[in-house]
Amino acid sequence: MKQKIIYLLFLLNVSIYSQNIFLKGYYIDNNGQKNDCLIKNHDWKYNPTSFNIKNTIDSETKTISINDCKEFSIENEFKYIKETTQIDTSSENYSQLDSKKEPNYIVSTIFLRVLVEGENDLYLYENENYPDRYFYKNNDSTIKQLVYKKYFDPNKNEGSDVFVNEFYKRQLTNDVKCNDISKKVTLENVKYTKIDLIAYFAKINNCNNPNTNSQSNVLFKTKKAIVSIKGVTALNSDAIKFQREPSVNTGFDTKVNFSLGAEMEILMPFNNYTWGIFIEPNFSKYKANQTIQHGLNNSLTRNIILDMNVIQVPIGMKYYIKSNSASSFYLNAGINVTNVKEGTKIDFENTDSDYYFTGFSYTFFGAVGYKHKKIAAEIRINSTNNAAASNGYDIQFNRSSLVLKYELFRK
Repeated sequence: MKQKIIYLLFLLNVSIYSQNIFLKGYYIDNNGQKNDCLIKNHDWKYNPTSFNIKNTIDSETKTISINDCKEFSIENEFKYIKETTQIDTSSENYSQLDSKKEPNYIVSTIFLRVLVEGENDLYLYENENYPDRYFYKNNDSTIKQLVYKKYFDPNKNEGSDVFVNEFYKRQLTNDVKCNDISKKVTLENVKYTKIDLIAYFAKINNCNNPNTNSQSNVLFKTKKAIVSIKGVTALNSDAIKFQREPSVNTGFDTKVNFSLGAEMEILMPFNNYTWGIFIEPNFSKYKANQTIQHGLNNSLTRNIILDMNVIQVPIGMKYYIKSNSASSFYLNAGINVTNVKEGTKIDFENTDSDYYFTGFSYTFFGAVGYKHKKIAAEIRINSTNNAAASNGYDIQFNRSSLVLKYELFRK
């Protein structure tokens, strides 16, 4: 069983490279030559250092690194430019703040994502090691970072009140402003966020050139997470075995039952919505009445009864492998939390040697599925867990499921 789950996780890892679409775009090499091509749209969460291209849809894939390129773009999707500039590497994590008001600059060559183009340009750099950094340029000036930094009060011990250096507001006041005094744009509510800065730059550019639409020079498309609610039913194959050496080592026959539940999934707004996180509470009943043989040489017989309500809550991550706009295969993996009512037991009739279940236990699971429009089906395999409430005996509960889902809500 563990090998099957490991194999599913392996498929999940390998499949990351199996999709994402090549779209019409271009890149400009270091000699200033524009090259039309097809570019693989990874919908990056963090700014890339390279990208993949094809000359035609059937040609070989090539990798273009930041060392070989000045700019690349997919029309109506994104545009990146290369820049060697100072970038602040300060953290915003409380435990890593310092007492310096000034940024901790390093010089680095990076791809900047273009958010707004016009008389005043706005850029974004996203990196997993430190917070988002915004850059700007006006007219033919050099690209500079908009400064925003959290720090401790330098006159007190570290761990005191947190201060914020909002020098970016002064930069905007001096360098990115409306030339028409009667149309003054206030900075009071402009936060160091993507939404606020894009709106400010678009408004300023429109103010200085009123013949253009304020959104015409905004290159960034805002993406939000998608919430999906599904009704869920499953056909479960349940195996329960128990042992107390040497007298008892047996189990119930494998039983098939149904479960009902619901799934809430959040599709993440990057990598073309291929990643999701989900929680899927469900309810099922398990009933069994069986005669077993036990004791020395199985010389004794005993009737055993189990009547159990099971609540399971799988929590995990899902990865979609899209085949077309309406259909996709997917893989998921995570932890399955199982709850049974306190006092639930395997009842050995006419004895005091009942086996009790623990209230909560958990297993790991992996699944492979297929989704078409609103309908999805998957095969899910769980690892085996010890659900016994005592160390004196073992109760091994294992469930494999065929799961059917129907999407009720999506936004």
